[in-house]
Amino acid sequence: MSRLALILSVSLAANAAIGIVAWRQRESAPAAAAPGSPVFAAPPPEAVNPDGIDAEMWLRLVGPEEDEATLTDAENDATLLARLRAAGFPPAALRAIFKRRLDERYAAQEIALIVNQPPATYWQVDRYGDADTAEMRSARRALGLTKSNELRALLGEDADSPATRRLWERRYGGLSAGKVEALETTLADYQEMENAIRMNAGILLPDDRAKLALIGNERQRDIAALLTPAEQAAYDARSGSTAMQVQFRLQDFPVTENEYLALVALQSEFNAEWSYSSTSFTREQRTARTEAQKQLEASVEATLGAERYAEYALKSDSNYLMTKRLTDRLGLPAANALSLAALEKTVREQQNAIYRDRTLSPDGREAQLTTLQAQTRETVAATLTADGAEVYEASFGQWINFIVPPHQPGR
Repeated sequence: MSRLALILSVSLAANAAIGIVAWRQRESAPAAAAPGSPVFAAPPPEAVNPDGIDAEMWLRLVGPEEDEATLTDAENDATLLARLRAAGFPPAALRAIFKRRLDERYAAQEIALIVNQPPATYWQVDRYGDADTAEMRSARRALGLTKSNELRALLGEDADSPATRRLWERRYGGLSAGKVEALETTLADYQEMENAIRMNAGILLPDDRAKLALIGNERQRDIAALLTPAEQAAYDARSGSTAMQVQFRLQDFPVTENEYLALVALQSEFNAEWSYSSTSFTREQRTARTEAQKQLEASVEATLGAERYAEYALKSDSNYLMTKRLTDRLGLPAANALSLAALEKTVREQQNAIYRDRTLSPDGREAQLTTLQAQTRETVAATLTADGAEVYEASFGQWINFIVPPHQPGR
Protein backbone atom coordinates (compact mmCIF):
# COMPACT_ATOMS: atom_id res chain seq x y z
CA MET A 1 0.00 0.00 0.00
CA SER A 2 1.46 3.42 -0.91
CA ARG A 3 2.19 5.92 1.79
CA LEU A 4 -0.44 8.32 0.41
CA ALA A 5 -3.16 5.63 0.47
CA LEU A 6 -2.20 4.65 3.99
CA ILE A 7 -2.33 8.21 5.23
CA LEU A 8 -5.67 8.84 3.56
CA SER A 9 -7.10 5.80 5.33
CA VAL A 10 -6.16 7.04 8.79
CA SER A 11 -9.24 9.19 9.54
CA LEU A 12 -11.72 11.68 8.22
CA ALA A 13 -9.79 14.23 10.20
CA ALA A 14 -6.78 13.44 8.06
CA ASN A 15 -8.73 14.21 4.91
CA ALA A 16 -9.87 17.50 6.36
CA ALA A 17 -6.35 18.50 7.35
CA ILE A 18 -4.94 17.53 3.95
CA GLY A 19 -7.62 19.69 2.34
CA ILE A 20 -6.52 22.63 4.47
CA VAL A 21 -2.90 22.06 3.52
CA ALA A 22 -3.72 21.79 -0.19
CA TRP A 23 -5.74 24.98 -0.09
CA ARG A 24 -2.95 26.86 1.68
CA GLN A 25 -0.41 25.46 -0.79
CA ARG A 26 -2.45 26.79 -3.70
CA GLU A 27 -2.48 30.21 -2.05
CA SER A 28 1.29 30.33 -1.57
CA ALA A 29 3.91 28.01 -3.11
CA PRO A 30 5.85 26.19 -0.37
CA ALA A 31 9.57 25.89 -0.16
CA ALA A 32 11.15 22.61 -1.27
CA ALA A 33 10.96 19.92 1.39
CA ALA A 34 14.21 18.98 3.08
CA PRO A 35 15.42 15.38 2.67
CA GLY A 36 13.76 13.03 5.13
CA SER A 37 10.90 15.41 5.89
CA PRO A 38 7.25 14.27 5.70
CA VAL A 39 5.66 13.95 2.25
CA PHE A 40 3.03 16.54 3.25
CA ALA A 41 3.78 19.89 4.76
CA ALA A 42 2.53 20.06 8.34
CA PRO A 43 -0.74 22.00 8.70
CA PRO A 44 -0.91 24.91 11.12
CA PRO A 45 -1.25 24.11 14.85
CA GLU A 46 -4.98 24.87 14.82
CA ALA A 47 -5.64 22.09 12.23
CA VAL A 48 -6.38 19.25 14.62
CA ASN A 49 -8.92 16.44 14.44
CA PRO A 50 -12.01 16.17 16.70
CA ASP A 51 -10.11 13.89 19.11
CA GLY A 52 -7.53 16.57 19.82
CA ILE A 53 -4.64 14.80 18.02
CA ASP A 54 -2.30 17.16 16.23
CA ALA A 55 -2.48 16.65 12.46
CA GLU A 56 1.31 16.63 12.12
CA MET A 57 1.43 13.75 14.56
CA TRP A 58 -0.83 11.43 12.60
CA LEU A 59 0.93 12.33 9.35
CA ARG A 60 4.12 10.92 10.90
CA LEU A 61 2.51 7.84 12.45
CA VAL A 62 3.00 5.55 9.45
CA GLY A 63 6.76 5.75 9.73
CA PRO A 64 9.33 5.56 6.92
CA GLU A 65 7.87 4.25 3.69
CA GLU A 66 10.78 1.88 3.11
CA ASP A 67 9.80 -0.13 6.22
CA GLU A 68 6.65 -1.39 4.51
CA ALA A 69 8.53 -3.44 1.94
CA THR A 70 10.25 -5.52 4.62
CA LEU A 71 7.22 -6.19 6.83
CA THR A 72 4.20 -8.48 6.44
CA ASP A 73 0.69 -7.04 6.41
CA ALA A 74 0.17 -8.21 9.99
CA GLU A 75 3.46 -6.60 11.12
CA ASN A 76 2.57 -3.35 9.38
CA ASP A 77 -0.87 -3.41 11.01
CA ALA A 78 0.57 -4.10 14.45
CA THR A 79 3.16 -1.33 14.09
CA LEU A 80 0.59 1.21 12.94
CA LEU A 81 -1.85 0.13 15.66
CA ALA A 82 0.78 0.66 18.36
CA ARG A 83 1.52 4.14 17.07
CA LEU A 84 -2.15 5.08 16.77
CA ARG A 85 -2.91 3.87 20.28
CA ALA A 86 0.12 5.69 21.65
CA ALA A 87 -1.18 8.84 19.95
CA GLY A 88 -4.53 8.44 21.68
CA PHE A 89 -6.74 7.39 18.77
CA PRO A 90 -10.10 6.14 20.16
CA PRO A 91 -11.48 2.65 19.36
CA ALA A 92 -14.02 4.00 16.84
CA ALA A 93 -11.20 5.58 14.81
CA LEU A 94 -9.12 2.40 14.99
CA ARG A 95 -12.03 0.34 13.66
CA ALA A 96 -12.55 2.73 10.76
CA ILE A 97 -8.86 2.82 9.87
CA PHE A 98 -8.24 -0.92 9.88
CA LYS A 99 -11.54 -1.83 8.24
CA ARG A 100 -10.46 0.44 5.40
CA ARG A 101 -7.04 -1.22 5.23
CA LEU A 102 -8.63 -4.68 5.13
CA ASP A 103 -11.10 -3.62 2.45
CA GLU A 104 -8.21 -2.42 0.30
CA ARG A 105 -6.15 -5.52 1.03
CA TYR A 106 -8.93 -7.87 -0.10
CA ALA A 107 -10.37 -5.68 -2.86
CA ALA A 108 -8.82 -7.82 -5.60
CA GLN A 109 -10.47 -10.97 -4.24
CA GLU A 110 -13.85 -9.27 -4.04
CA ILE A 111 -13.50 -8.04 -7.62
CA ALA A 112 -12.50 -11.55 -8.71
CA LEU A 113 -15.72 -12.93 -7.18
CA ILE A 114 -17.72 -10.57 -9.35
CA VAL A 115 -15.64 -11.11 -12.49
CA ASN A 116 -15.74 -14.90 -12.17
CA GLN A 117 -19.49 -15.02 -11.58
CA PRO A 118 -21.49 -16.45 -14.49
CA PRO A 119 -23.20 -13.72 -16.53
CA ALA A 120 -26.52 -12.77 -14.99
CA THR A 121 -29.54 -11.05 -16.50
CA TYR A 122 -31.56 -8.45 -14.68
CA TRP A 123 -34.79 -10.02 -15.92
CA GLN A 124 -34.04 -13.50 -14.60
CA VAL A 125 -33.66 -13.65 -10.83
CA ASP A 126 -34.96 -15.98 -8.17
CA ARG A 127 -38.29 -15.28 -6.54
CA TYR A 128 -36.53 -13.33 -3.79
CA GLY A 129 -34.99 -10.99 -6.37
CA ASP A 130 -31.44 -12.36 -5.98
CA ALA A 131 -29.28 -13.01 -9.04
CA ASP A 132 -26.30 -14.37 -7.07
CA THR A 133 -25.65 -18.09 -6.90
CA ALA A 134 -25.45 -19.94 -3.58
CA GLU A 135 -21.72 -20.41 -4.19
CA MET A 136 -21.29 -16.66 -4.69
CA ARG A 137 -23.10 -15.84 -1.45
CA SER A 138 -21.04 -18.43 0.40
CA ALA A 139 -17.75 -17.07 -1.00
CA ARG A 140 -18.70 -13.51 -0.05
CA ARG A 141 -19.60 -14.57 3.45
CA ALA A 142 -16.30 -16.48 3.80
CA LEU A 143 -14.34 -13.43 2.66
CA GLY A 144 -16.24 -11.23 5.08
CA LEU A 145 -15.49 -13.69 7.87
CA THR A 146 -11.79 -13.63 7.01
CA LYS A 147 -11.69 -9.84 7.29
CA SER A 148 -13.70 -9.91 10.49
CA ASN A 149 -11.36 -12.47 12.06
CA GLU A 150 -8.29 -10.44 11.10
CA LEU A 151 -9.81 -7.28 12.54
CA ARG A 152 -10.67 -9.03 15.79
CA ALA A 153 -7.23 -10.64 16.04
CA LEU A 154 -5.66 -7.20 15.64
CA LEU A 155 -7.93 -5.00 17.75
CA GLY A 156 -9.29 -7.46 20.28
CA GLU A 157 -12.28 -6.00 22.14
CA ASP A 158 -11.91 -2.73 20.22
CA ALA A 159 -12.97 -4.56 17.03
CA ASP A 160 -16.63 -4.34 18.06
CA SER A 161 -18.48 -1.13 18.83
CA PRO A 162 -20.47 -0.70 22.06
CA ALA A 163 -23.66 -0.73 19.97
CA THR A 164 -22.67 -4.07 18.44
CA ARG A 165 -21.93 -5.56 21.84
CA ARG A 166 -25.28 -4.36 23.17
CA LEU A 167 -26.99 -6.00 20.21
CA TRP A 168 -25.14 -9.25 20.89
CA GLU A 169 -26.16 -9.14 24.53
CA ARG A 170 -29.78 -8.73 23.51
CA ARG A 171 -29.64 -11.52 20.93
CA TYR A 172 -27.26 -14.02 22.46
CA GLY A 173 -26.64 -13.24 26.12
CA GLY A 174 -23.09 -12.88 27.39
CA LEU A 175 -21.30 -14.80 24.63
CA SER A 176 -17.71 -13.96 23.74
CA ALA A 177 -17.04 -12.27 20.42
CA GLY A 178 -15.52 -15.49 19.06
CA LYS A 179 -18.58 -17.55 19.95
CA VAL A 180 -20.88 -14.92 18.49
CA GLU A 181 -18.92 -15.10 15.24
CA ALA A 182 -19.10 -18.90 15.19
CA LEU A 183 -22.80 -18.91 16.06
CA GLU A 184 -23.71 -16.37 13.39
CA THR A 185 -21.72 -18.32 10.81
CA THR A 186 -23.53 -21.54 11.80
CA LEU A 187 -26.93 -19.84 11.60
CA ALA A 188 -26.09 -18.29 8.22
CA ASP A 189 -24.99 -21.67 6.80
CA TYR A 190 -28.24 -23.35 7.80
CA GLN A 191 -30.29 -20.37 6.64
CA GLU A 192 -28.68 -20.69 3.23
CA MET A 193 -29.59 -24.39 3.09
CA GLU A 194 -33.20 -23.58 4.02
CA ASN A 195 -33.36 -20.79 1.45
CA ALA A 196 -32.06 -23.13 -1.25
CA ILE A 197 -34.92 -25.56 -0.58
CA ARG A 198 -37.56 -22.85 -0.40
CA MET A 199 -36.33 -21.03 -3.50
CA ASN A 200 -35.93 -24.17 -5.58
CA ALA A 201 -39.19 -25.71 -4.43
CA GLY A 202 -41.52 -22.73 -4.57
CA ILE A 203 -44.36 -24.89 -3.33
CA LEU A 204 -43.21 -27.16 -0.52
CA LEU A 205 -43.96 -30.87 -0.87
CA PRO A 206 -43.80 -33.38 2.01
CA ASP A 207 -40.24 -34.27 1.00
CA ASP A 208 -39.23 -30.60 1.17
CA ARG A 209 -40.77 -30.27 4.63
CA ALA A 210 -38.87 -33.36 5.76
CA LYS A 211 -35.62 -31.80 4.55
CA LEU A 212 -36.40 -28.56 6.37
CA ALA A 213 -37.16 -30.49 9.56
CA LEU A 214 -33.82 -32.32 9.24
CA ILE A 215 -31.99 -29.02 8.74
CA GLY A 216 -33.69 -27.61 11.82
CA ASN A 217 -32.65 -30.59 13.92
CA GLU A 218 -29.05 -30.45 12.68
CA ARG A 219 -28.91 -26.72 13.40
CA GLN A 220 -30.03 -27.34 16.98
CA ARG A 221 -27.38 -30.05 17.40
CA ASP A 222 -24.63 -27.75 16.10
CA ILE A 223 -25.74 -24.91 18.37
CA ALA A 224 -25.80 -27.28 21.36
CA ALA A 225 -22.26 -28.43 20.50
CA LEU A 226 -21.03 -24.83 20.29
CA LEU A 227 -22.61 -23.46 23.48
CA THR A 228 -22.60 -24.51 27.11
CA PRO A 229 -26.01 -25.40 28.62
CA ALA A 230 -26.19 -21.97 30.29
CA GLU A 231 -25.27 -20.19 27.04
CA GLN A 232 -27.82 -22.30 25.15
CA ALA A 233 -30.54 -21.35 27.64
CA ALA A 234 -29.67 -17.65 27.29
CA TYR A 235 -29.69 -17.92 23.49
CA ASP A 236 -32.98 -19.84 23.41
CA ALA A 237 -34.63 -17.26 25.67
CA ARG A 238 -33.53 -14.42 23.38
CA SER A 239 -33.38 -15.68 19.81
CA GLY A 240 -34.65 -19.26 19.70
CA SER A 241 -37.61 -20.08 17.46
CA THR A 242 -39.96 -20.47 20.44
CA ALA A 243 -38.74 -17.19 21.93
CA MET A 244 -39.46 -15.39 18.67
CA GLN A 245 -42.92 -16.95 18.58
CA VAL A 246 -43.67 -15.62 22.08
CA GLN A 247 -42.04 -12.24 21.39
CA PHE A 248 -44.31 -11.73 18.37
CA ARG A 249 -47.35 -12.07 20.60
CA LEU A 250 -45.95 -9.69 23.20
CA GLN A 251 -45.37 -6.75 20.86
CA ASP A 252 -48.11 -4.71 22.52
CA PHE A 253 -48.43 -6.53 25.85
CA PRO A 254 -45.77 -5.73 28.49
CA VAL A 255 -44.62 -8.52 30.80
CA THR A 256 -41.86 -8.94 33.35
CA GLU A 257 -38.80 -11.05 32.56
CA ASN A 258 -40.04 -13.83 34.85
CA GLU A 259 -43.43 -13.85 33.13
CA TYR A 260 -41.74 -13.91 29.73
CA LEU A 261 -39.51 -16.83 30.66
CA ALA A 262 -42.53 -18.70 32.03
CA LEU A 263 -44.42 -18.14 28.76
CA VAL A 264 -41.43 -19.35 26.73
CA ALA A 265 -41.19 -22.49 28.89
CA LEU A 266 -44.92 -23.24 28.42
CA GLN A 267 -44.76 -22.69 24.67
CA SER A 268 -41.57 -24.76 24.39
CA GLU A 269 -43.22 -27.68 26.18
CA PHE A 270 -46.19 -27.48 23.81
CA ASN A 271 -44.00 -27.17 20.70
CA ALA A 272 -41.91 -30.18 21.68
CA GLU A 273 -44.93 -32.42 21.17
CA TRP A 274 -47.31 -30.52 18.94
CA SER A 275 -45.32 -28.26 16.67
CA TYR A 276 -46.29 -28.85 13.03
CA SER A 277 -43.80 -31.22 11.43
CA SER A 278 -43.18 -32.63 7.99
CA THR A 279 -46.13 -34.99 8.20
CA SER A 280 -49.80 -34.09 8.57
CA PHE A 281 -51.66 -34.88 11.76
CA THR A 282 -54.38 -37.51 11.75
CA ARG A 283 -57.87 -36.51 12.84
CA GLU A 284 -57.24 -37.94 16.29
CA GLN A 285 -53.94 -36.04 16.55
CA ARG A 286 -55.62 -32.80 15.52
CA THR A 287 -58.24 -33.31 18.24
CA ALA A 288 -55.52 -34.01 20.79
CA ARG A 289 -53.57 -30.96 19.67
CA THR A 290 -56.65 -28.76 20.10
CA GLU A 291 -57.04 -30.02 23.65
CA ALA A 292 -53.35 -29.43 24.33
CA GLN A 293 -53.74 -25.89 22.99
CA LYS A 294 -56.58 -25.28 25.45
CA GLN A 295 -54.40 -26.57 28.29
CA LEU A 296 -51.61 -24.26 27.16
CA GLU A 297 -53.95 -21.25 27.23
CA ALA A 298 -55.16 -22.26 30.70
CA SER A 299 -51.54 -22.35 31.90
CA VAL A 300 -50.90 -18.93 30.36
CA GLU A 301 -53.98 -17.57 32.17
CA ALA A 302 -52.71 -19.01 35.44
CA THR A 303 -49.36 -17.30 34.84
CA LEU A 304 -50.81 -13.88 34.02
CA GLY A 305 -54.01 -13.87 36.04
CA ALA A 306 -57.54 -13.76 34.62
CA GLU A 307 -57.72 -10.00 34.04
CA ARG A 308 -54.33 -9.66 32.33
CA TYR A 309 -54.92 -12.84 30.36
CA ALA A 310 -58.08 -11.32 28.83
CA GLU A 311 -55.99 -8.36 27.66
CA TYR A 312 -53.23 -10.69 26.46
CA ALA A 313 -55.74 -12.76 24.45
CA LEU A 314 -56.78 -9.64 22.55
CA LYS A 315 -53.35 -8.06 22.15
CA SER A 316 -51.55 -11.25 21.10
CA ASP A 317 -53.94 -11.92 18.22
CA SER A 318 -52.23 -11.47 14.83
CA ASN A 319 -55.18 -9.50 13.44
CA TYR A 320 -55.00 -7.11 16.37
CA LEU A 321 -51.25 -6.60 15.87
CA MET A 322 -51.77 -5.80 12.19
CA THR A 323 -54.68 -3.52 13.02
CA LYS A 324 -52.51 -1.74 15.60
CA ARG A 325 -49.95 -1.01 12.89
CA LEU A 326 -52.73 0.44 10.76
CA THR A 327 -54.09 2.68 13.55
CA ASP A 328 -50.54 3.86 14.26
CA ARG A 329 -50.11 4.69 10.57
CA LEU A 330 -53.40 6.60 10.54
CA GLY A 331 -52.58 8.44 13.74
CA LEU A 332 -55.55 6.92 15.57
CA PRO A 333 -55.67 5.89 19.24
CA ALA A 334 -54.45 2.41 20.14
CA ALA A 335 -57.87 1.82 21.72
CA ASN A 336 -59.35 1.72 18.21
CA ALA A 337 -57.35 -1.40 17.39
CA LEU A 338 -58.53 -3.01 20.62
CA SER A 339 -62.15 -2.17 19.87
CA LEU A 340 -61.88 -3.83 16.45
CA ALA A 341 -60.37 -6.96 18.00
CA ALA A 342 -63.30 -7.05 20.42
CA LEU A 343 -65.70 -6.35 17.56
CA GLU A 344 -64.45 -9.37 15.61
CA LYS A 345 -65.04 -11.62 18.62
CA THR A 346 -68.52 -10.19 19.20
CA VAL A 347 -69.53 -10.48 15.54
CA ARG A 348 -68.41 -14.10 15.38
CA GLU A 349 -70.53 -14.88 18.44
CA GLN A 350 -73.53 -13.15 16.85
CA GLN A 351 -72.90 -15.00 13.59
CA ASN A 352 -72.84 -18.36 15.40
CA ALA A 353 -76.04 -17.48 17.26
CA ILE A 354 -77.80 -16.79 13.96
CA TYR A 355 -76.66 -20.14 12.58
CA ARG A 356 -77.86 -21.94 15.69
CA ASP A 357 -81.33 -20.34 15.52
CA ARG A 358 -83.45 -23.18 14.06
CA THR A 359 -86.51 -20.93 13.80
CA LEU A 360 -84.96 -18.99 10.92
CA SER A 361 -85.62 -19.88 7.30
CA PRO A 362 -82.65 -19.86 4.91
CA ASP A 363 -83.74 -16.47 3.55
CA GLY A 364 -84.31 -15.12 7.05
CA ARG A 365 -80.88 -16.31 8.18
CA GLU A 366 -79.21 -14.71 5.18
CA ALA A 367 -81.08 -11.45 5.79
CA GLN A 368 -79.87 -11.28 9.39
CA LEU A 369 -76.31 -12.09 8.37
CA THR A 370 -76.43 -9.41 5.66
CA THR A 371 -77.62 -6.87 8.22
CA LEU A 372 -74.86 -7.93 10.62
CA GLN A 373 -72.27 -7.56 7.86
CA ALA A 374 -73.49 -4.06 6.94
CA GLN A 375 -73.46 -2.96 10.59
CA THR A 376 -69.96 -4.35 11.01
CA ARG A 377 -68.69 -2.40 8.01
CA GLU A 378 -70.24 0.79 9.37
CA THR A 379 -68.55 0.26 12.74
CA VAL A 380 -65.17 -0.44 11.10
CA ALA A 381 -65.44 2.71 8.95
CA ALA A 382 -66.33 4.79 12.02
CA THR A 383 -63.35 3.34 13.89
CA LEU A 384 -60.72 3.56 11.14
CA THR A 385 -62.07 6.19 8.71
CA ALA A 386 -63.23 5.19 5.23
CA ASP A 387 -59.71 4.81 3.80
CA GLY A 388 -58.54 2.83 6.80
CA ALA A 389 -61.58 0.56 6.60
CA GLU A 390 -60.82 -0.21 2.96
CA VAL A 391 -57.21 -1.16 3.78
CA TYR A 392 -58.30 -3.16 6.81
CA GLU A 393 -60.86 -5.29 4.97
CA ALA A 394 -58.56 -5.89 1.99
CA SER A 395 -55.52 -6.80 4.08
CA PHE A 396 -56.53 -8.61 7.27
CA GLY A 397 -60.25 -8.03 7.78
CA GLN A 398 -61.37 -10.72 5.33
CA TRP A 399 -63.50 -12.21 8.09
CA ILE A 400 -66.04 -9.47 7.32
CA ASN A 401 -66.57 -10.88 3.81
CA PHE A 402 -67.44 -14.26 5.28
CA ILE A 403 -70.11 -13.07 7.66
CA VAL A 404 -72.47 -13.84 4.80
CA PRO A 405 -71.38 -17.13 3.21
CA PRO A 406 -70.82 -16.94 -0.56
CA HIS A 407 -73.57 -18.42 -2.70
CA GLN A 408 -72.75 -21.75 -4.27
CA PRO A 409 -74.13 -22.85 -7.67
CA GLY A 410 -77.09 -25.21 -7.40
CA ARG A 411 -78.00 -24.13 -3.88
